[in-house]
Amino acid sequence: MSKDIPLKQAFNKFVGKEVPVKKTLKTIGGRGHEAYEMDQKHPVLEDMRQVAADMGLKMRIWGPDMVGTMDYREDRVNAYVTKDTQGKWKVSNRFEIG
Repeated sequence: MSKDIPLKQAFNKFVGKEVPVKKTLKTIGGRGHEAYEMDQKHPVLEDMRQVAADMGLKMRIWGPDMVGTMDYREDRVNAYVTKDTQGKWKVSNRFEIG
């Protein structure tokens, strides 16, 4: 697979796939805060990373409340996991280089 294939075409098979996200309580500065954790080794996420690698790209998967650098990288796909109306976390249809 090459970078010439549009991202949507390469990643559409993942849209709507469920990804487990766990909400936990973390203590930061002596105060409790809700935090979300995705299982980065989940098969759906691993498969997405493999498709990106096959295209010569890296993959960054944005989950709930995730904080990351705002640097723009032409060798990285950004994908998003969002909560649906039934409260399940799923791969969204948003894929972009950056």
